[in-house]
Amino acid sequence: MQWMLYKKKLTDGLLFEFYDSRRAFSEQITRCLVHLHAHNFVHCDLNVSNVFVTAEMIAKVGDLQGQLYRPDGSIEMPIMSQENAKSRHPLAGDDEFSTRTDVFALGTLLYHLWHGHAPFPDLDEQTQETEIQGRYLRGEYPVNVAKAVGIDGIIGRCWTSKYTHAHEVLEDLLAIAGKALIQVAYHAAGDYDWGKLDEANERNRVRTILSPGLL
Repeated sequence: MQWMLYKKKLTDGLLFEFYDSRRAFSEQITRCLVHLHAHNFVHCDLNVSNVFVTAEMIAKVGDLQGQLYRPDGSIEMPIMSQENAKSRHPLAGDDEFSTRTDVFALGTLLYHLWHGHAPFPDLDEQTQETEIQGRYLRGEYPVNVAKAVGIDGIIGRCWTSKYTHAHEVLEDLLAIAGKALIQVAYHAAGDYDWGKLDEANERNRVRTILSPGLL
């Protein structure tokens, strides 16, 4: 199945077209954010429009107009752009640009990537900011954050600030990717039990089903 993302013309192309590489893109984008934060840089405007895809189908985060901090926490380079209402943390003050706000925006990006549209498609991010932010504040998310699992669970934890750092998001993305690989392997073999999948215990068996290079 193919999933639609936006598309703009650029030399190498941009995130937006029909791709079925959502899992890889999710991990690559999150790795970029981990790298930026490790260098005291907050992106401040993370969204699908600012993710570019190379000819090798590698997603890269661009439009680096965020805020650079010195090791002591003071600002070395102030922001030049910031998130729209659908990507902005509803509890952030006007001057907060932090890992918390970036991770919230990552949740919105992941939602867009996996669901094929931004949150609240009935609302315009430019003219209905108050209603969008109000829905977030009231906990009216597009996914059931209390019960969501898999990628929606990760998105929900981004939105509710359960993650402190982007590397925690990456760890969860890698965890569900590993489980999915095990499921595919068992499905290919026609011998699996969804309730008993255990990556650690079954890894050796899966090696006989998939190429060893994949594990």
